[in-house]
Amino acid sequence: MVIVIPAEPPSFSAAVSNTGFGTLVMKLVLLGLTRMDPAGNVIPLLAADLPTLANGDVVVDEQAGTMQVTWRLRPDVVWSDGQPVTAADVLFTWDAIQNPDTGVWVKGSDVVDHLE
Repeated sequence: MVIVIPAEPPSFSAAVSNTGFGTLVMKLVLLGLTRMDPAGNVIPLLAADLPTLANGDVVVDEQAGTMQVTWRLRPDVVWSDGQPVTAADVLFTWDAIQNPDTGVWVKGSDVVDHLE
């Protein structure tokens, strides 16, 4: 596949560039935790399942006005070199997005207190 773009992009990572090229490349080669199907349903990709109250992966503290969400990764997802995708990889991406010098704003990221 050849993708023609009009200029040399500063990066192919949508986490640190808002040119649109990064988003295109990321959608072609990287999995997100979830995606939406044609009917608008959220389905897991890198995530093993969707966090819910019922499965205990969403815990709401109404008194504090907070919510804790646990994402569990699929154990069968690996990088091209065969190494497993880990929580550290997800945290790396989050840190890149949040970097005040090179990151980008992602819808909903402003309501996230922290990731661990």
